[in-house]
Order: sequence, then structure tokens, then C-alpha cells
Amino acid sequence: MIYGSLSDLLQLPGANIKDFGGDGVNTWMTIEFVTQEPLVLRGETFDYIRLLVNDDLSNFLVLRTGITGKTEQR
Repeated sequence: MIYGSLSDLLQLPGANIKDFGGDGVNTWMTIEFVTQEPLVLRGETFDYIRLLVNDDLSNFLVLRTGITGKTEQR
């Protein structure tokens, strides 16, 4: 899926602004995505998660992403 703006991203189910702020020049925001069911990625089907930013980020000082998870024993 491709989304065109920050507002498109924030309208996704489970998207929440956890925190935000700024100093008059720079602004920051923390967005959390909470899913109703666990997202299971399987190596045998080459599953992966990708964050695709389709925007000019040349004025950004920092763009940081993160994800948490666990390994399922089968």
C-alpha cells in the first residue's frame, strides 16, 4: 500500500500519536501502531515489513523507526 501524506498514515487502523512537541524551529512526533492481532512473519514465504517514505526528507534532522517482536518456537 502507498499512502500520500501523514494524515493518510494516521487514518490507518491502530495508528495513534503518542507524543509530539517542538522548540519553535524543529517539530517531532511519535506514532505508534497497535494491531488487534499479532502480525506473523514467516521466513519460508519470505515475509517482511517495509517502511517506504515517498517524500523529500532532505530538511529532516532525524528519521528514526523501530519495531519490537519475538521469535516463535515451532
